[in-house]
Amino acid sequence: MARATRWFLTLLVLASIATLAYGQVGGTLCTETDFGPTSGDSALGLQEGGCVNSIVGSNPLLFVASDGEVPFDPFGAGYWTTDGIVLNANWIADGGWTQITGSAGVAAGNPYTWVLAEGTGPEPTGSWYFPGAFWQNPTVDYILDPDGSTSDTIVLDNHGPGGSAEILFTSNSDVPEPATLALFGTALMLGAGFISRRLHV
Repeated sequence: MARATRWFLTLLVLASIATLAYGQVGGTLCTETDFGPTSGDSALGLQEGGCVNSIVGSNPLLFVASDGEVPFDPFGAGYWTTDGIVLNANWIADGGWTQITGSAGVAAGNPYTWVLAEGTGPEPTGSWYFPGAFWQNPTVDYILDPDGSTSDTIVLDNHGPGGSAEILFTSNSDVPEPATLALFGTALMLGAGFISRRLHV
């Protein structure tokens, strides 16, 4: 029994380390609005609700957008989109989203713009990588719903092909935050330690 408990504790420690190593929690990029002015540092006076913001640490600036469950097309796709991202020629798409030429706001004339159409169903994770580059400070950032819950998760990591910089844009409010996972792992370790100690008394 003691051997099994030790193995269990070891696995919990490894899981927590893996969770913490996944990326620093960067913070909130912006909080969507349900109507009226679009929030974010790159909304440029839009009146579509949702939010449009630059990715912290990107140079040149890269932009993300998320709707507030209202008609939303900040990058000029010509139809209602739920999410979008504006990159540049360095980034290679790795599936999931629709590329558009871009005709509005920060995406004007930019062919390296991708969106998710409203009604896509289960929304796929958007994935892009930059061969030969890497993020100096990998982070996990969030776009929040108007009620403060997580709407979207944007992961900046170096897990692209050959260890290259990667962006993962997950549109799913049910994805647990890494900090929450780490806290859960720590609680499990403490609980298992308590049980182990009681077994040896």
